[in-house]
Amino acid sequence: MSVKKLIEITNSSNLTSKDLFNLVSTYGFPIEIVKCLEELLVDLNNSKNIKTAEEILNSINSTKSKININKLKIDFKEFDELFDKHRLLGKSNENQIALEQQNSQLLNLSLESSFDYEIEEVKNSTVLKIFDENWNDLKSIKDDTAWIILDKTCFFATTGGQQHDTGEINGFNVVDVIKSPQGYHLHKVENCSLKVGDKVNGKINSLSRKIIRKQHSSEHLMHSALKRIISQTIKQEGAFKSIEKITLDFSFNRKLTYKEILDVEKEVKRMISKATKTEVQMKTLEEAKEMGAVGYFEDVYKKIKGKLRVLVLCPESIEICGGTHVYNTSEIEDFMITGIFSKGSGSWRIEAISSNLLVDKFKKTVLKNAIDSFNDFVKEYKEINIKDEDFEKYLKINPQDVHYLELKDINDILKNKINILRTKKEKENLEKKSLEIKEKFTNAKDKVKLVAVKGIDRKLLFNSLILAINESKETVFLVTNEVDESIQIIICCNEKFAKENSLNLNIYAKKINEKLGGKSGGRDYLIQGTILRNEVKELNKVLEEISEKIK
Repeated sequence: MSVKKLIEITNSSNLTSKDLFNLVSTYGFPIEIVKCLEELLVDLNNSKNIKTAEEILNSINSTKSKININKLKIDFKEFDELFDKHRLLGKSNENQIALEQQNSQLLNLSLESSFDYEIEEVKNSTVLKIFDENWNDLKSIKDDTAWIILDKTCFFATTGGQQHDTGEINGFNVVDVIKSPQGYHLHKVENCSLKVGDKVNGKINSLSRKIIRKQHSSEHLMHSALKRIISQTIKQEGAFKSIEKITLDFSFNRKLTYKEILDVEKEVKRMISKATKTEVQMKTLEEAKEMGAVGYFEDVYKKIKGKLRVLVLCPESIEICGGTHVYNTSEIEDFMITGIFSKGSGSWRIEAISSNLLVDKFKKTVLKNAIDSFNDFVKEYKEINIKDEDFEKYLKINPQDVHYLELKDINDILKNKINILRTKKEKENLEKKSLEIKEKFTNAKDKVKLVAVKGIDRKLLFNSLILAINESKETVFLVTNEVDESIQIIICCNEKFAKENSLNLNIYAKKINEKLGGKSGGRDYLIQGTILRNEVKELNKVLEEISEKIK
């Protein structure tokens, strides 16, 4: 469906970033394909990459119409912004748009409701409002999903690129939390039975909150390290913090080197090890600027009534932020950069993880697999036993001492090298075996040589006979090979010999086809075909007749 829609658009006009986003979000076009295209189409002058991109697109195209890559006029930076917003907020964003557009009652709410950063559970909180999934205002709900507002809550709502809390309210699962237009926390509660005015107890998932705090604080430290270690010109474009990973999007004029990535990682770990106590200060925008606080959303800050929340993680990291954070940098425990990707010209995304839990898990799974792959490539290289100067350089590397990102790229190089060497080795083995089999055909000087073999690889036999006709230039070979459930037939001779003697072996292919119902054919000097194994006796008679005629 998504590919048909893509063809439909490109047949009538160019495909824009918004069109592509619509294909992904509405029609299920694979985001993995988009990422491949993004990497390949960074340089539009690279004809090889453009051809590869077109091949990738058409590989998922089952229609007869071909997709023209020149019809794609995509600003991938714009696409990523659209997709990130979609991915970050997901249903929450859709619901918020719905409530803004459709429910004037909710827009005009005036309630006394507060969120407390410092607590992980609330007791005797009052249910102020209940809405169903279509944002209808209810007095009560029974055994159904609802959005509720409490007079006090401990649940963080998705905002500022930080994922919402999950947990329970009176034993009912809280699966989403968003902010209303006025900033009230709306809790999506599944299969609940509640009434307006009920007193309820709420508790967040402490482990998730703990990890997301570490992730968010790590993102601040990484941002600081990037600007100080790499360049002050680096500008944050967006960020996302969840229990699984951290992403930080930034602008810079080139890709970071492995050394720079390692230096940034080391600097973040250094700040973690300093065990600096976190401070939260409430400041006006001007006061925040004076103390060097980093913030890229000044238009938003100006709309906020009252003072801004400024987070001081350490002297090197001061940012305006409304998210949850560690109380001391040592709580982050560990940090690791796990990916860096191009988002288009001058735009990059770093992925990272923090905490002992996530880093240890990554090392025991993803990193271990990368190390095992490296060792497997080295082992296979030695078994292939064909020297390659480029591969030899990597034999000196201890994969334990290389950053994961560099090891990942090295493995990609070694994988390609191994594929090339494996093909070369297979070719060598094929040539060696072909020579051995060829000897069976050329050890006699017969004018016509009729040979029956069994179980020889079809390609191997073919190559062997090519060698044979170039050595025994005045011999016609009639060969049968019982393989699988059929019989391979090859009749061949030297091309020059066939021309000089006006031999056309296709005549005999027709004879075989007529008598045995097989499929044979080829050139004047070389024909091949296949018949069923149960026709072997009749085939031998036909080949004997052909042999006599050629003689």
